[in-house]
Amino acid sequence: MIDIRHTILKLAEVLQREDFPDAKTIAALLDLDIAGGRITKTKGGAFGIDAARLEDGVEVAVVGGLKPRRTLHLIFLNPSIPYRSVSDETFGANQRVRLSKYSPGLGFVFEREGLLCGLTASAPDGAIESLFCEESQVPPHR
Repeated sequence: MIDIRHTILKLAEVLQREDFPDAKTIAALLDLDIAGGRITKTKGGAFGIDAARLEDGVEVAVVGGLKPRRTLHLIFLNPSIPYRSVSDETFGANQRVRLSKYSPGLGFVFEREGLLCGLTASAPDGAIESLFCEESQVPPHR
C-alpha cells in the first residue's frame, strides 16, 4: 500500500524545487514510471502526466501548474485506499476536514512545509481519490 505521509512529503519537495515542473524530476522524486504515460504542457505553465504508475503499480495521473500559484495533484485512477485508514492521522498544522457542497466527497487539508496540502476522498467511508500540495498564496516574487 502507498505510504500517504511519505508521498505528501515528496509532493511538497517537488513543488518547491527550482526546476518545477520538470516531468523527469517529478517522476524521479515521486518514484513514478512514466514510460507508458503521456506528458502535456501548456504555454501558461499547466502540465499533466497521464497513465503513470507508482512503485507498487498503482495507476495515477499528475496535474499541476505554475500560475497563479504552484500546484501539484496526484490523482489515483482506480482509487482503493480507504479514507478511514488515514482519517485519524495528523499530517500537519491547522489540519481540518472540508465537506463538499456538491457531493458526498471531502477534502482533508493541512499545512506542510509552508504549503497547503491534503487529500480528497469520495466520502467519509469512501476511497482516497487524490493527494495535493499548493502554494497557499501567490508569492510576490513570481
